[in-house]
Amino acid sequence: MKKTVYFAAAALAYLTSCSLIDDAQYIGIDELGLKQKTITVSEDEGTASIKLYCNKHCDISLLDKCSWMKLLDDSAGSDKDVRFAYMYNDGYPRMARVLFDTGSRRDTLTVLQKGLLEESFQLLTTSAVVTKDGGECLVPAIIESGNVELDFYIIYSGGRDWVESCSFRDGTLTIRTSENTTGAIRRAKVFVRWTNGWGEVQTKILQITQTAVSGEISTEKTFEEIRALASGTSSVITGPYSITGYVVGSHNGNAGECYMEEMGYIDYDSNETTVYLESLDGKYGFRLITDSPEENLFEENTKVTVLLEGATLKRGTNPERYDILDVNSAMMLTSEKVDATEIPVKEMYMDQITDNDLYTRVSLLDCEIPVRKGPLTPVNEGYTTLFGADKFAKYPLLTRDIHGSSMYMFTNMTCSYRRTGEILPYGSGKIHGILVHEKYRPFNDNDAPLEEDCGNIGKYQIRHLHKEDIALDKSFDNGFSALLTEYRYMKHPGEVNPEGRWYPTFGDNGWFTHTKASYWYTKNGFHTKGWPYSDHSYLGPCGKDNTGNLNGMGIILEDGSNYGILDSGTNTDGKGCTSDVAAAISWTSTQWYKRENGQYEAWLVNFSTKGITSDCISMQISMMNIQQTNGKALSPRYWKAQWSLTGDMDKADDWTDIGEVFTVPDVVYYANTLLSQCTGHKQMDFPLPRTILGKDNVYVRIFPANDKGSDGYGYDNTKFVAGTSQNNINYFAIRYNK
Repeated sequence: MKKTVYFAAAALAYLTSCSLIDDAQYIGIDELGLKQKTITVSEDEGTASIKLYCNKHCDISLLDKCSWMKLLDDSAGSDKDVRFAYMYNDGYPRMARVLFDTGSRRDTLTVLQKGLLEESFQLLTTSAVVTKDGGECLVPAIIESGNVELDFYIIYSGGRDWVESCSFRDGTLTIRTSENTTGAIRRAKVFVRWTNGWGEVQTKILQITQTAVSGEISTEKTFEEIRALASGTSSVITGPYSITGYVVGSHNGNAGECYMEEMGYIDYDSNETTVYLESLDGKYGFRLITDSPEENLFEENTKVTVLLEGATLKRGTNPERYDILDVNSAMMLTSEKVDATEIPVKEMYMDQITDNDLYTRVSLLDCEIPVRKGPLTPVNEGYTTLFGADKFAKYPLLTRDIHGSSMYMFTNMTCSYRRTGEILPYGSGKIHGILVHEKYRPFNDNDAPLEEDCGNIGKYQIRHLHKEDIALDKSFDNGFSALLTEYRYMKHPGEVNPEGRWYPTFGDNGWFTHTKASYWYTKNGFHTKGWPYSDHSYLGPCGKDNTGNLNGMGIILEDGSNYGILDSGTNTDGKGCTSDVAAAISWTSTQWYKRENGQYEAWLVNFSTKGITSDCISMQISMMNIQQTNGKALSPRYWKAQWSLTGDMDKADDWTDIGEVFTVPDVVYYANTLLSQCTGHKQMDFPLPRTILGKDNVYVRIFPANDKGSDGYGYDNTKFVAGTSQNNINYFAIRYNK
């Protein structure tokens, strides 16, 4: 067995060899450079190119013997796209290096090709308990390729050198240990390492615990018994207690909350230290928080026994939930892979959720994503990790079910499939995931006496862990709801528009306008009571290397066309922004004056419910205050929605409240970003009374509830300024159950 670490010497040798080649930054003043130092190609046969910048003759050659790649250019005399061809790879990933040499300067390109096979070593358990007597411990493992050479390295926490040998043969990792005569439990981490075809060192870790002379490690407890130990809000578990459960979430870009500890700093490690442990009967769940990402050896779809002695049990209220903190890898006594189908999954509707379901895996039945535009995270990417900014960590997307309940689905900015360019599924089906309770201050702030309690957006939310968890039908036709009216972009009849109205982008039921009679906006054929604006509903992908409009905004019209996909002004900088006048993807107005009767001006929507019968009807709105000038917002913070059968703005008795007063967030301001500001629109769902069904005309108005606003430094610490305060709507719909 190798116990010495040889990687440092190997790394030094590699860096030394590179310095003889990649010295372009040190030698001479001639120009020589590459647009990128590494390029990755698929396993298929094909060609690719790399941009070379040079101002003199440059020889181009392969550094290593390589039968699968051929250079199509062997020299250059000036800037050039250097081409190469590569063969189909039905094996393992491989790499080649290309040398660029002008005689006075040198540079290298590394070409990485994917393969149909993957060099992989899998441990079927990440922890094991060995007896005090020592001997052989057999751990099932799989090498999924024929050219993996394993190396072992051990770190001890309790005794030294009691792991005598490690070896792998015929699907079994054999660990031989000596007898434990110390009278204390001993632990060790066995690092199993290998190098893949791209020269990257891969590692799997096995945690081994050896019992003491007594042979005992812990006393098994139920989840209920551990919950009962909670004293106040936080207490240390002092007994040698352990629990056994299923790991239903861990090591996933969307598993845990990435905490915003302060503006401009996000603790991304908090996602990597989050583990959801569900009881064997599926009744209860704990959220485990490990000391560091390195201490998180928990893997999804495993059955584990965890020692809790020394951990901190934290109890939350409203809703009741339990976290176990200060967990490290040594506490995992046993771990075994299980088939996902063995783990209980509770199927339920949103109104059936209880506090006991928190931190467990559930399937929410008959769900839909009602805002039919944009990706999972329709936000300004300039404030996210894609542009090296740490100002927003997650986004809550609105979901609802067939019973009219709604809740938010969280997606982290570290989620790999959040903005791939695919259109969201607009039919209905199941949403799988972990139930959580998390705050979101950009949607609702100043709603509690203590700052850390602000941001309540509902009692429960759900976190998907895999793309497949959003198991909705792609087609809106295959859903439980139908649309009475829907507005996804600014549709209007042009300059001849005497009423200043917009018209639905689905069907032809009713109209949408602003009530300020004396205000008109006219530009490029628009003649309306408000003006078009941009939003961040471009589907993606986004980022500095993904500019341009390839996929549109996810708005599929009734004739099957993809609205906005040809708009050249969308995503020009990779931040996901649509163009304003060309795409006209949202509605904006500053006319939030008071009328003579003291009522604020409003967004006003008309539609008919004649001939409609249903057990559920609802309204969806997506809103944001988009004005920020020198850090000042000065837009209405609090809003109301009401319905009427007459639409008379001057008769207060004709109007009935829809839900409660709600808040609309201010758009972010980079120089002075507040935790209450938002990078995307706030999506909201409002149930409507069935008494509005069967009517020729129904009116909805949305207007400021009072004069409070933000000066850019507080939440509602000033009065908004009518005439300059820009409120924006980028989606409105009335839907009902078929």
